[in-house]
Amino acid sequence: MTVNGRTVDQLGAKVDSQKDKIQVDGEGTKPRAVVCYVLNKPRGLLCTNKDEFGRRTAVGLMESEKARLFAAGRLDKESRDSSSSPTTES
Repeated sequence: MTVNGRTVDQLGAKVDSQKDKIQVDGEGTKPRAVVCYVLNKPRGLLCTNKDEFGRRTAVGLMESEKARLFAAGRLDKESRDSSSSPTTES
């Protein structure tokens, strides 16, 4: 990865995606749009992306959405309330 023509080899290096020229393997990158969904989670669903036991998840309700989703906020399985899900669109 290079930033403004200089190789970056430090984890956590700070860049400004609006000002810096960022390249990965010689290809330029573009900032991704951030979209936020708010879901009124029904009772009985877990508020997580994956469940190792195969239980139903709130994120699973939106599996037709092609973007990568992240559950923000935690509600227990029996709670029902709003949960936000920020994502980046590719």
